[in-house]
Amino acid sequence: MLNKRIVLITNNILGFRCLKKMVEKRLNIVGIISHIKDTTSNIDDYCSDLRDFCKIKNIIFYECFNINNIYLNIENIAPDFVFIFDWSRSIPYNILEFTKAAVFNTHPSLLPKNRGNDAIAWQILNNESESGVTLFGVEKGKADNGRIYVQESFSISQDETASTFYEKAVRAAEKIIETKIDGIVSGSVEGIPQDEKKATYTKTFDIEARVIDWKQGANYIEKFIHALGSPYHGALAHYGSNLLRITKVKIKNNENYTDLYGTILVASKNTAVVQCGRGVIQITGIMDENDKPLDIRILKPGTRFILKSKDDVRENI
Repeated sequence: MLNKRIVLITNNILGFRCLKKMVEKRLNIVGIISHIKDTTSNIDDYCSDLRDFCKIKNIIFYECFNINNIYLNIENIAPDFVFIFDWSRSIPYNILEFTKAAVFNTHPSLLPKNRGNDAIAWQILNNESESGVTLFGVEKGKADNGRIYVQESFSISQDETASTFYEKAVRAAEKIIETKIDGIVSGSVEGIPQDEKKATYTKTFDIEARVIDWKQGANYIEKFIHALGSPYHGALAHYGSNLLRITKVKIKNNENYTDLYGTILVASKNTAVVQCGRGVIQITGIMDENDKPLDIRILKPGTRFILKSKDDVRENI
């Protein structure tokens, strides 16, 4: 079993921590195929430590500028197993045409539920109480539809954020490596077909979908911002000609404002209070499009965020 040649496709924190677990178990890791940081992806969990770790451990490290180059590198290495730890973009499933290796992928949900992109954010928004990580075989067909080999579950709390969910998912993936990877490599663990009748799908949060709808209640808006927080790029708000990232908020209880939703009621150096469709919310962190923290005092009392619906757009300055 120790001689089985294993390749990882990853460029992120998830893959780095799973790689370290595999090395601890003395598995034969013959290569890491990575790709450059993707600034167009919704999720930003890029890990710059991968290259240095591979250098220390004498593991071949390929970094692709074009995702299609993955195939060429896999052919050159000729692995027995390929494990994909990459939630920032989809690896094309015709990878199977370029290798005889058994190919496995991971997904941050209990498949067949929540197949697709941005599953972390949707599970938080949908108030789900349980999730997990699924290790499944890559097969031709729809994304995330392969045989399930291992699932490791965890609970989702009412105040879950994308960051806390991601950490739970990484720990679940580490546990899969610690307890089940030997059986996967030896072939003693068999995959179980997914029940297509139970399959559900999530969709990608494009830029428009990430814009806060201030007509919603304060509780929903707080959850929306938490669901799209780090490692995602954040919930967005149009303010004048600026597109802001709202990074930190909390519910402002026992306040009796009745202004138009999206109106900035109070603003100081550290906080701004905004009227929602129901209730108000306190903003304690904002950034610009380049992830630069901004002084909250750029938000002027009495002005409004431009709203999500085109019919609701008004001048706010």
